[in-house]
Amino acid sequence: MPVILKVLTGICFAMALCLVVAAIPVPHMHYEINGHDVSYADFWKLGGGPLFVVAGIVLPLSGFGFVNRKHWGRYLCTGFFVIGSLFQFFAGLFIPVYKTDASVQLSYAVFVAVLVWYLFCKQSVKEYFSEQVG
Repeated sequence: MPVILKVLTGICFAMALCLVVAAIPVPHMHYEINGHDVSYADFWKLGGGPLFVVAGIVLPLSGFGFVNRKHWGRYLCTGFFVIGSLFQFFAGLFIPVYKTDASVQLSYAVFVAVLVWYLFCKQSVKEYFSEQVG
């Protein structure tokens, strides 16, 4: 497994902790969305809670796919970030708390583009996923 893919896989598995963060309301915990202080209930109403649940399920599944050389792991991971990027852009147009600077949106789009390039175009990653497990 290429080194950067190992790091990405570890991050994907670590994202399972998002389920814990989303599910347990910790007293005196500070929740913030784009610089706005929000309560635990608002964190869920504004989409932070559901996002953490989805990330806590989808990204570890992607990591499982990476470890087992499954092509769907790449699609699952990139799909999560592409949809997240589109959501961030369109939600920012209509929901003030999601409004971000153009530089933030641009940096997120660049991150997604690099991720897609790495997972689908980088030769060592393509070779890794084309090898047979066994």
